[in-house]
Amino acid sequence: MQSKQRLNANVVNRLPAPSGLTYKNGKNAGKPMPGIVWDTELKGFGVMVSATTKAKTYVVRLSIKGQNKRPRIALGRTTELTFEQARVKAVKYLARGNEGIDPEQELKQRQLAGRTLRQVMEKHVAECRERGKPRARTIDQLEDNTTRHLAPWLDLPLRSITSALAEQRFYEIPKEVKAAGRKGADGRVVANHALRALRLLWRVAVIDDETLPRCPVDVLSRKKLWHKEKRRNDHIAPHQMEAFWGAVDKEQPIQADIIKFILLTALREKNALSLRWDQVDFAARAIRYQGEQMKSGRDYEFPMPDYLFRLLERRKAMHDATEDWKDTVPWVWAKRFTKDGVTTVQHYKELRKPVDRCRRAAGVAKLCAHHGLRRTFATLGNRVVAEDIIGRLMDHRVSASVTSGYIHTDLDRLREPMQKVTDEILLLAGINITDAEKLPKDAAALEAAYVRRFGAVTFDAAKAGPDKSAEYMREGLLRMKPVTDLELARRAKQAA
Repeated sequence: MQSKQRLNANVVNRLPAPSGLTYKNGKNAGKPMPGIVWDTELKGFGVMVSATTKAKTYVVRLSIKGQNKRPRIALGRTTELTFEQARVKAVKYLARGNEGIDPEQELKQRQLAGRTLRQVMEKHVAECRERGKPRARTIDQLEDNTTRHLAPWLDLPLRSITSALAEQRFYEIPKEVKAAGRKGADGRVVANHALRALRLLWRVAVIDDETLPRCPVDVLSRKKLWHKEKRRNDHIAPHQMEAFWGAVDKEQPIQADIIKFILLTALREKNALSLRWDQVDFAARAIRYQGEQMKSGRDYEFPMPDYLFRLLERRKAMHDATEDWKDTVPWVWAKRFTKDGVTTVQHYKELRKPVDRCRRAAGVAKLCAHHGLRRTFATLGNRVVAEDIIGRLMDHRVSASVTSGYIHTDLDRLREPMQKVTDEILLLAGINITDAEKLPKDAAALEAAYVRRFGAVTFDAAKAGPDKSAEYMREGLLRMKPVTDLELARRAKQAA
């Protein structure tokens, strides 16, 4: 409720609290509406009376010159200001409005001008965590780079960080990392990451405050000071694969299967270890991930080559045979963990130690537990499959174009290249045998080679008999494709 009358101190003191009116819409719907009495003498000056607390507040409504805005500003309670003081204050605000100055915007600019690096970082990190993007690990890295390596600036106003300070800090960080003796850390790379974190936060701050000066990190680009970063190239070379695979076979069976799984799929470690049985489609011979699980943000599916199919089939049988696991444990790579006397079933979190043992046994100088295996898949796979197909198998983004947005590579088109990559890796591991002269002569050794290659005997050996079984095993090993009961039945039908 709004009304007009000439105001003075006595009139203000006698103003009654409004009654009977409520808000109809918005967050205050149903709540009592305050009343405002505007002064007829000083346009825009008034008193607002609360319907619930009966408190009275002097207010001023501005007309900002050149803007279609009429902000209402509270000047103070009647218990804090006299009528004359409030009127003088209102005159000042009205004068500023006539000059085209928005007091609210001016206040916001003053607050933004005093923002510190810590405030910008905390606000940005909180917003990222709330919306769930980017990944939690990326947010943690940003927070760590800022709090650890830009600590001297955390409580400085953003505007006070100059190009000279940025350049100085860029050279200080490598010295600090070296002095701290951080194992495996390259101080130059750390400096690059820290200053990039500052650049990101500066760009975020500019969205709220366009008056910020040029980002101080730009000096590193202008002067070409960025440290050169050597991309990692650790992988298992072709001549090392057989020794590496042999070392993997000596690890715990489930850990050996996980390492082989990552090597033959090139999945990122987190995606591989958290795989659930409902993502494994044995009927379609495919594994599927939802977009929110993948770094690319896209739904991802890939075919299971023969070796991987047998491996997961065997692992599924073992999983279902484990007491209380069949219907209660969803993960493919599950394990019992005991902490503080409490035993729980969880999926594996990392495989750094077993991969490192296999690396050393195979004479591989350096190998990152997950990306090293991904690089191995890409490097060896590129011997038999084109680079763009390798990218699709690894869920890498392809170069954006209008046409690429219309192309969908279906699962069946990826089966042949995926099988080729698998066969190449297994061949280098000494599991694929393409020369008949190299086939084991002994029946037991022949069966061991077949099981090692395909995960199990893939046909009814008892029904086939010893001679036919040996024949089928030799055939499967030479053509690098298992002989199945279904295929044998088809052959018998054709022969009839």
